Amino acid sequence: MTTPTTFAPDDTDLVAAGVRWAATADNSEIFIDRAFVRWLIAELEERRDWATVIAVARDTEQAMAQAGRWGTWRSILEAARSAAIAANDRTALGWATHQLGTRNLLRDDLGAARANLHAALATREAIGDFGGIAATRHNLRILPLALAGVMTLLTLFVGLVAMLIPSFDHPEVPEPEWILDITDEVVTLEELQDPAFRIRLLNLGTVALEDLTIRSEDETVPVTGDLGSCGTSIPSRQQPESTGACLLALDVSKVTEDDLPLVVDVIFSHSRAATDGIDSIASQIGDSRVLIRSGS
Repeated sequence: MTTPTTFAPDDTDLVAAGVRWAATADNSEIFIDRAFVRWLIAELEERRDWATVIAVARDTEQAMAQAGRWGTWRSILEAARSAAIAANDRTALGWATHQLGTRNLLRDDLGAARANLHAALATREAIGDFGGIAATRHNLRILPLALAGVMTLLTLFVGLVAMLIPSFDHPEVPEPEWILDITDEVVTLEELQDPAFRIRLLNLGTVALEDLTIRSEDETVPVTGDLGSCGTSIPSRQQPESTGACLLALDVSKVTEDDLPLVVDVIFSHSRAATDGIDSIASQIGDSRVLIRSGS
């Protein structure tokens, strides 16, 4: 578990204290303690407390959108969508699916954006959520412009997110050169113990991400990893004949259920870092953590 830094729990139930904190914390505090947010949602999922998963997701997802933490934003929204399905909460389902579609739109993943936004619209129309219907139709009207290449990612970000979410003090949003997206941010130990299981890493920036380092937040529980055929570098998808995608294999042979949940940092450095006066670009490349949780 990642200990929160922006609040001190006032009782022995850290989950209950965390839920109260998420409901009142400002976006900068949520951003700072994003690893704790992911742990909190995972714990609530373990308890099958679907309504509270949805509530915490609603309280925290905007901070991740504002800061450009694409992977954490997605994992929070996917947890909310799964919880909404489990609880048969169609209002929450429409909201979470709409937000996922909006995230797809911002990332220029237009096929997924279309699918999610149309699914959100169908759900919202079925329950008469007129405010939600208007919001989803608005984003669907933007989609043809994006498909035609009229709008850039930056324009979409400003138009769909920055104007809707209050600004707050936080570290700089990552520069376009350094953006890493992790497709499986929350994985089970059982999944990782399967020799065939891989975590997909996407380099959405403009330069290669080099010199992979895997670091467990609990130094007594070592975790290692490699990129297989990619070596230690993920080329940018803007490079010729590159998709910008590599598969990460984590060695968790020394991890037990008693060590969970466990946060693992996925860190890169780069040859440009030294000349730019940057010790490491780990803090520059979007969200770069994987949460390993119990599958039981």
